[in-house]
Amino acid sequence: MTRKTKLHEIRDYVIIALAMIEGSIGLNIFLLPNHITMGGVGGIASILYWGFGIPASVSYLALNCVPASHRIPHSGL
Repeated sequence: MTRKTKLHEIRDYVIIALAMIEGSIGLNIFLLPNHITMGGVGGIASILYWGFGIPASVSYLALNCVPASHRIPHSGL
């Protein structure tokens, strides 16, 4: 791997991390307090937060880990 490709890869990871931080700030500051939901796992996590008080981050992680745990035995790892 050349120095240029390493810098591009590092830049990509930094951009991804910044986008994830921006998304989590938007979810916690704008969407959840105003009862605005999304589709998919984020929407289910929002509904669990409003209905049962489960933190959105915990249910989001749990909902994403369940399908991943079913794929691992079949992936050959």
